Amino acid sequence: MNHDRELTPAELRKAAMGAIVREVGADGLVRFLQDESLGSGDYVVERKKLLREYPTAADVFAGIKQMKENSKVPAKRKRPSGNAK
Repeated sequence: MNHDRELTPAELRKAAMGAIVREVGADGLVRFLQDESLGSGDYVVERKKLLREYPTAADVFAGIKQMKENSKVPAKRKRPSGNAK
């Protein structure tokens, strides 16, 4: 493979999958992809923590609003009414 230029994400993914197939075969690639898609952490513990912090939908929206206010990111500007885009 030519490494004179930076690979695009698609090229990198294709090269990486090809390397895995060469090393462990197609079955190994499938097992690798299945393992990688499982995620990490303990879903039950994380869910319980989130539900304690945000027990209702209203709490979730209030938390989002607070995060936006704390981030100091300007809110999206509303488009003027009319036909202009």
